[in-house]
Amino acid sequence: MEDLGRIKLFTHNDLDGVGCAVVATHAYGKDVDITYCNYGDKPDGINTLMEKFLSEHKYNDYSAILITDMSVSPEHAEVLNDLFINHEVTVRLLDHHATAEWLNKYEWANVETSRGDHLMCGTSLLFDYIWSEDKEFLESHPYLPEFVDLVESYDTWRWEKEENIMAKYLNDYLRLYGIKKFITRMLFCFNYHSKKDAITLIDNYDLEILQTLDKRLYDYIDELTKIVYITPVNIGGITYKTGVIITADQNVSVIGNVLCKKYPEADFFTIVTPNSSMISFRTIHDHINVGEIAKRLGGGGHAKASGVGINTIYEMFSNLVITLIQNKGQ
Repeated sequence: MEDLGRIKLFTHNDLDGVGCAVVATHAYGKDVDITYCNYGDKPDGINTLMEKFLSEHKYNDYSAILITDMSVSPEHAEVLNDLFINHEVTVRLLDHHATAEWLNKYEWANVETSRGDHLMCGTSLLFDYIWSEDKEFLESHPYLPEFVDLVESYDTWRWEKEENIMAKYLNDYLRLYGIKKFITRMLFCFNYHSKKDAITLIDNYDLEILQTLDKRLYDYIDELTKIVYITPVNIGGITYKTGVIITADQNVSVIGNVLCKKYPEADFFTIVTPNSSMISFRTIHDHINVGEIAKRLGGGGHAKASGVGINTIYEMFSNLVITLIQNKGQ
């Protein structure tokens, strides 16, 4: 394993991004200083946080900058490239979003959406980067590859086809207990000992809680279907038909997937969470790329799952979104 010294890690705040934090912490321990980011120019967005980090020369406190499950702006990429070329700091970016493939022109960036027909995620890319050649380590840490596969399964939505509900429960566990407890639990499992049947990533007590919450979620989605709006929206000169839903629940991937199946006439669903800085797009159609749609609006993501800043997207719907929020408050 390469010794990177003191590391500054910028990573996404979803399961895949936090999965990268788990892998990095397991590999490098206390040498990793983690910043969790959202997309874009929001106060907690990667562009805002990276600008502060670079403009204030905070990279001088580290020997390496690691960016996972996120991309950077062209301006920041040039600054990072200068630091890399001048050997001021080691830079490594590992991402799997197609909208970030332009970064592959830099020696320090690896944006890989898939390998053959196998979809990648940020956690699996980081795992491969650190331990791909260390067979002895992997044999002595059986939970780590299992964890990485579950994260990848959920993030690429492979879990639904394979009916691997544990991947979804892993995401639910993160949302239920938060990042700190999630990382603590995963690291405990990795370091427990090598007998694979001695412990599980989620114990039976928490599993029962997650199963109960899962049932409540699907009951909640049934109720949501009563207040779905289907409306045309023009983005970049193209008119789409989108379903719009207001929800306080953070399980946007599950909600979006269920609603897309229930309303196939919608090109994609727009999921508005008023207590969040993001709005999410979800689709099940192969001819719709919501990653490109989000990119036109200053966001990013995958072909079937993406996100944008809430202030930008409000302009798409103007009075419709305002009416939806007012109705929800009544």
